[in-house]
Amino acid sequence: MLDYASFPEQRQSELVTRLQREGKLVCSQLASELGVSEHTIRRDIVELANRGLCKKVYGGAIEISPAQGSILTRTSNIGHEKQRIAEGALKLIAPNSTVYLDSGTTSLAVVQSMPRDMDITLITNSIPLAHEALSLSKAEVILLGGKVEKSVGGSVGAEAQEQLRKLYIDIGFLGVCAFDTTRGISSFNYDDALFKRLLVKQCGQLAAPVTGEKYATIARHHVAEVIDISDIIVCKDKLSQEQQNALAQTDITVNYV
Repeated sequence: MLDYASFPEQRQSELVTRLQREGKLVCSQLASELGVSEHTIRRDIVELANRGLCKKVYGGAIEISPAQGSILTRTSNIGHEKQRIAEGALKLIAPNSTVYLDSGTTSLAVVQSMPRDMDITLITNSIPLAHEALSLSKAEVILLGGKVEKSVGGSVGAEAQEQLRKLYIDIGFLGVCAFDTTRGISSFNYDDALFKRLLVKQCGQLAAPVTGEKYATIARHHVAEVIDISDIIVCKDKLSQEQQNALAQTDITVNYV
């Protein structure tokens, strides 16, 4: 076995490997397994965090969500995983209900997967989603307005928030930048996080569609606690058994696809 105490570069490389595989680092566990002190592991985590490879949290670190970039860039990357999640999300939507779809490519995949005669009231802050929803012959479409935040792909400012306060939503599908079973949902954009926090309050049921790359990660701004989330839609084959077990310990209804 490699003497990790004597080879810091190899030790940090092992931490990166575990972070990519498990999505988190636990100081006490790593210190025991690698034969070094917890102080050494914490020092390694600081180094990795300074290099942008992880986010320090109490007792260790978690992976930083890669879900950044413009909405136009991400729209061209709606793959099989998001299509599966979209189909799972559709099963949660009741006829004649009021549905909110947050801006994002997974939400866009949900609209694209809807039957063209689906009878719902669809609310969104996203121009691409509203445009796609125009092909739903029986749907009432409500677009929240105001200044468009280009990186988000929708309106999240004061005007959109004021309109949102006047709406009561049966089920809302939150655009998820990052999700963790202890830290909840977080976002990269400050204004987007404020908007999403208000959305949480306006929804009778809050669903979180989460792709594998966003699971067990954290972004800069907190959005919602785990207790706020009623449902999660995620591909089972994207999670390790340990991650599935941790998710099962929460009160979230897990919809595997």
